[in-house]
Amino acid sequence: MSPTPIPTARCRRPIRLQAQFPSAYVPQRVEQVETPGGGTKAVVSNVQPGTVAAYDPTAPYADQSGMVAEPNVNYANEAVQQMTARYNYVFNVYVMRVYSRMMKSLVDVQT
Repeated sequence: MSPTPIPTARCRRPIRLQAQFPSAYVPQRVEQVETPGGGTKAVVSNVQPGTVAAYDPTAPYADQSGMVAEPNVNYANEAVQQMTARYNYVFNVYVMRVYSRMMKSLVDVQT
């Protein structure tokens, strides 16, 4: 799951900090890692580099060459990651249902 909505990720800012404009949005990456005792945990880290230069000469904060800082977000990859997370969730729910049915039938056989 993406930690921040895509509209926020589309905000462009000046390449160099300027007092009248806020700094550019820094995208974050969430990774699921295995824990030593079993299970997993989510680790959040900033994407490096956080911004890339983009050409937008109409922006009021563009530099002399028309460049602005744009968040380093790959929208196609974000969409794939969201779909993968959804399918993983659905699959895990299915596994839990099958496990529950198996345990119920095991209890029915033993009694």
